[in-house]
Amino acid sequence: MLLHDVPLSPPAPHSASRLERVEQLVKDLESRVHDAEYRIRLDLLQRDSAWRERIMGAMSLLCRMLAAVVPDSPSRGHREGRMPTVPEESLIPDVNARAITLDEYDAHVPEKVELVRGYLISSADDPEARRRLLRLLLVNAGLIAAVALAPEERWREALRQVYG
Repeated sequence: MLLHDVPLSPPAPHSASRLERVEQLVKDLESRVHDAEYRIRLDLLQRDSAWRERIMGAMSLLCRMLAAVVPDSPSRGHREGRMPTVPEESLIPDVNARAITLDEYDAHVPEKVELVRGYLISSADDPEARRRLLRLLLVNAGLIAAVALAPEERWREALRQVYG
């Protein structure tokens, strides 16, 4: 018997069993709906998992194919021992910050920043890479921002040591 076959008029005293049957039908229907919902969710999860595996496999294959035909990316200028394409003298820090170009970035930023015996980028006896990066940062941040990083006495002492 289907639910729409059962009349839903107010129950008479003699139809209590009919009401119980309707309630049982509703409970059975709810149970079936929950079971169907569970099965659908399980099917969706399995389908999604299968698609993910297929997509990952396809992406992996595509990456391997691209790696086989695309040459390695060219290294930036100073990494291969070449001189920077933007001379260091052209990078003069100003009072205010200014944007840097991609060529300036490529010419003066090391490939990676690492700590070498307590010094960034390279050892204490090879400060040039640090100086190139510092100059680029000073251009990009501006001297006002740099001066604000240390007390005035230290700046004056540094100026005396450099300029006498």
